[in-house]
Amino acid sequence: MSSFREALFLDADVLFFTDPEVMFEDSHYQKTGALFFKDRNLGREKKRQWIRKVLPKPISKQAEETRMWQGESGHQQDSGLLVIDKWRHFVSLLLTARLNGIDRDGNAAYGTRGVYDMVYGDKETFWLSWEMAGVSDYAFHTGATGIIGRLNASVPATKALDSETSDDEIAAALARKSEHVSLDPITGVPRTYSQNYTVCSPQLLHYDTDGKPLWLNGWLSADKFAHANELDANAFQVHIKEPDVKDKGVEPWELKENNSCCLTADSVEEVTEDDKEILEMLIEIAKKVDWDIP
Repeated sequence: MSSFREALFLDADVLFFTDPEVMFEDSHYQKTGALFFKDRNLGREKKRQWIRKVLPKPISKQAEETRMWQGESGHQQDSGLLVIDKWRHFVSLLLTARLNGIDRDGNAAYGTRGVYDMVYGDKETFWLSWEMAGVSDYAFHTGATGIIGRLNASVPATKALDSETSDDEIAAALARKSEHVSLDPITGVPRTYSQNYTVCSPQLLHYDTDGKPLWLNGWLSADKFAHANELDANAFQVHIKEPDVKDKGVEPWELKENNSCCLTADSVEEVTEDDKEILEMLIEIAKKVDWDIP
């Protein structure tokens, strides 16, 4: 319903490490008029048969390359941020509105299934709408997906990392390594995959194309019941990029309570001083504004 032709659609819990207007300058957006972001590669799910039923033939190459088509994950798109030229994609957006209509939830009493029985909320309804309209002018941002927070206390250390942890102790924890052995799902042969670091938090992090934090989805608190005065910039010490493990038989993500997730990977980066200053600024604004706890 925005009056602007070109719009950034942001969830209320999305925060940027830079000026959000840079998204309009993205080359993929300028070429297609629709820029989306990938979600966590969480949980293998088979949705190919359903997609084959709802999308027009022939199935596009873009659709066939999605995690949902390939059975790699039931989570393709993070709809926390959308960059859309509405004039170019008016019909696709109408289809998105229809998929999120009053019958989006199924009714077991009548034996009906809705869109939300097949996908998780509105997330996938955007790229699916483009495909349903026969429109291939959309792109997924090429930056990595990851997580930002503290190193998990399960990382071998003399004590858990917290706001009192010194820089030397953080550096020592980052230097430690461990390994996880799993079985190849096809051959049953043991495979060793480096799982050195784990971070748990509700904050899903998206990187820019240079590998730097761009924006996060999930607000600033450890859970949705926290108050503004409970926010702590020291909760954001490191960030981890999601590894490519689809051929290693390893699940890097683990879903926890209150929408918190844990990501395990073989490398980690400390949050820079510049990004810490941005997070501290955001927390100070949050404390001034405050918010009501439901």
